[in-house]
Amino acid sequence: MTNSPYIPSTEDDKQQMLKTIGVSSFEELLSDVPKKHLQPTLNLKEALSEQELTEFFQLLSNNNFSSKTITSYMGG
Repeated sequence: MTNSPYIPSTEDDKQQMLKTIGVSSFEELLSDVPKKHLQPTLNLKEALSEQELTEFFQLLSNNNFSSKTITSYMGG
């Protein structure tokens, strides 16, 4: 695997891409996409504190199996 730096598209690159596909702007490219899909309403719960989040993930992780708590005969 080679180590390639991230090289973003320049404004000229973006304009050339838009011209190639036959639109004049990014907004025109997205014009056929319904607005409700571009900026959907997110039904999110209220933010948790760090302590609440830690407790939540601790409870969630208790559902996982661990070789410390069960005997597993899988493998060699």
